[in-house]
Amino acid sequence: MFLLEKKKGSCTKIILGFFVFLSFAILATSQSFSQNFFDEAERNIKDFTFKVKAFEDQISKGFIGEEKLQNIQISANQLVDKITIYRENLKPKLSDIKSQIERLGPAPLKDQPSEASALIKEREGLTKNFGLYDAFDKKAVLLQTRMEQLLRDINKLRREKFTRQIFRQYEKPLSFSLFSQIRNDTQQGIDRVQKILDTVQLDKFTTWPVFVFFALILLIGIILYVISKRIVDQLRTPPKETDELAFLQRATSATFVTLARAAPPIFLSVFLYFGFSYLDLFNEPIENLAKTILYSLIIYFTISAMVKTLLAPNRAEWRLFSLSDTAANILPRLIQAITLVFCLDLIWSRVNEIIDAPLSLNTGQNFIASISFAALLIVISMIRLQTEEKMIANSSRLWPVWLKIPLWLSAIIIIVSASNGYISLAKFLASQIIITSAVLVMAFLVHVAISELSSNLKNDKTLFGTWIKNTLVQEETARHHLAVLFNVFCNLLLLFFIIPLILLQWGFSVNDMQNGLSLVFFGLDVGNFRFSMISIIIAIGLFILGLVLTRLFQGWLDGGPFELTKFQNGVGALIRAVVGYAGFILSALLA
Repeated sequence: MFLLEKKKGSCTKIILGFFVFLSFAILATSQSFSQNFFDEAERNIKDFTFKVKAFEDQISKGFIGEEKLQNIQISANQLVDKITIYRENLKPKLSDIKSQIERLGPAPLKDQPSEASALIKEREGLTKNFGLYDAFDKKAVLLQTRMEQLLRDINKLRREKFTRQIFRQYEKPLSFSLFSQIRNDTQQGIDRVQKILDTVQLDKFTTWPVFVFFALILLIGIILYVISKRIVDQLRTPPKETDELAFLQRATSATFVTLARAAPPIFLSVFLYFGFSYLDLFNEPIENLAKTILYSLIIYFTISAMVKTLLAPNRAEWRLFSLSDTAANILPRLIQAITLVFCLDLIWSRVNEIIDAPLSLNTGQNFIASISFAALLIVISMIRLQTEEKMIANSSRLWPVWLKIPLWLSAIIIIVSASNGYISLAKFLASQIIITSAVLVMAFLVHVAISELSSNLKNDKTLFGTWIKNTLVQEETARHHLAVLFNVFCNLLLLFFIIPLILLQWGFSVNDMQNGLSLVFFGLDVGNFRFSMISIIIAIGLFILGLVLTRLFQGWLDGGPFELTKFQNGVGALIRAVVGYAGFILSALLA
């Protein structure tokens, strides 16, 4: 018995010793983790301070190229993100220390008994740590402020550079000295192009993977062409003689026909570029040129498909504008020609950049492109657009005035600017006419298509509306609300695709677009309110999804359990109504 009690006492001591050891181990680990966290926080704040100083020194040096400015801006934005994450990681630590200090309570006053020495030491340690971490947070805030000011300075520099570049005056292209210089520099440019071409390894193009790739491209091209033609034929079914197509119907059809016509050549161009890149057929200069060619092809195919669809040379009943057949046949060719001039100018400019061409060649190339562009604009402005009926009442070549006068003014400004050496201004105006006009027209077509689909949602006489009524929403008011939500949701998405495309033409970079969209989508502080567009879009999407699922569930009840259980009409209607209201409330809560 005595031995048994002795063994129990030994076991108890061992267990107690184990728990004491475990407590000390946890405490030591916690202290080690806390020290590691502090050391890492200190190292990070020193690293941030060094990098911020380095960025400020770079900007203060004076003239910096546009490409380098963009790289600095990207790195600076990344550093701001790191500092933000650093502050977010500090917040839990500061909150934890503050809560520990609050648990200890206020320190005793002078006339009150003093605390135990262990408690005094703990309070001093916590207060010291809170002060150190708070100092790190305040330093991080200061560094963030300096970086935000630096980013504002970078944006200001880039705007000034863009403005100077646009209004920079080169040597007048019509001067005899420039012609003489171009003649002397032409051979130098040809030699530089030849050096670039000599770096291309032609033997790579004779390997069997390349032949297989070209065969695959040919096969995919034929398949896409056949699919595209069938889609266009279905969308452009000839109407009956008694039917007259409404503008909304023609515009909606034009949206999908344009996409069907442009998609195959654009897809093949993209596939060809990435295929060549995957097969390692590019070196660095050729790859840069290939990117510009790809961008130019996308512009050309999109605009060609758009004008062919909108003007419908051989299908007057699908034509969006009231034009004569002659104008509808000539205008697409002229617009394709003017787009081709613009795209060739882009490619030629990239070649000059790659070979570091002399300034005289750059000036001559830009002048030729600008004058060609302006000449085609003048030809377009001189075409009579009236139909035969309208030509009797108004035979002026300036009809419609709202279109022809701006075209004439644009052509004159481009010619005058280019002739006086303002080449960049002439090119800028040309890009606005081509790119911005194409983007706005395409946006208008997509907007019309969205409006047509929205109206079909509430119209139970259309195929789409009938399906919505039978499957999802029976009540006319509910379908109307669903159509409004769908319209707002799709137009918001369209807006966020279109705005960056337009801003890119005004000197903004892709990085600027990402930062701007990040602010609008993920949080923009206006006073005490945080505006987040992505939250609004997600909320609308969740609300629509919730309504759709609710209606599907109600339809399942009608066709399944209610029918099998032979519910009375009143009970079934009550349950269905309760499910509908519950679904609506849950959708609103999710949103």
